[in-house]
Amino acid sequence: MLTVLVAQCPTPAEEPLDRDPGLLTLAFALARHLRRGARAV
Repeated sequence: MLTVLVAQCPTPAEEPLDRDPGLLTLAFALARHLRRGARAV
């Protein structure tokens, strides 16, 4: 049964290279945290 399902599944879609892997999100979150920390002092 599983072989039938796997055989009929399409190949995984390739993601574009410009997709955000989370590094930009991490960088912006870190910058926001540092700016808020500087204001609190």
